[in-house]
Amino acid sequence: MRMHRVSIFAASMAMFAIHSAAAQSKRGVWAGTSTTQQGTQALTIVLDSTSSGWKGAAVAPASTSDSLRLVDVSVRGDTLEFGIPFNGVTVYMSGQIAGDKFSSQIWMQNTSVGSVQLTHKPAPADKPPASEVSISRVERTSRRRR
Repeated sequence: MRMHRVSIFAASMAMFAIHSAAAQSKRGVWAGTSTTQQGTQALTIVLDSTSSGWKGAAVAPASTSDSLRLVDVSVRGDTLEFGIPFNGVTVYMSGQIAGDKFSSQIWMQNTSVGSVQLTHKPAPADKPPASEVSISRVERTSRRRR
């Protein structure tokens, strides 16, 4: 019986690790374009997961200089859905994530009005603090003088 509990615990931990890794891969900056009857424009989405669920913001420079808070954000498996409130109407995106690509339809009042193609941008590499960089230079300089 004890071995059975250990197996269930190990399987549960493995599923948690897989779920956490999948969530991590969806977090971050997604950039690309949206295409509607008005044409194609740049679109950037920033997603984050918290203990209370998913949240995010959208930036569409051709439409507004402000970021817009996402509403009704849902991540289930490889499906991503969210709404963007703009000018009194909420436009919804619903699509699939495949690797680092997100392909979606744009929905407004239950009518498909366009599409979105986004690519997940890699997180910037962590740079060492300036104090570490200057210390490294001082150490190299002092070694050369010896």
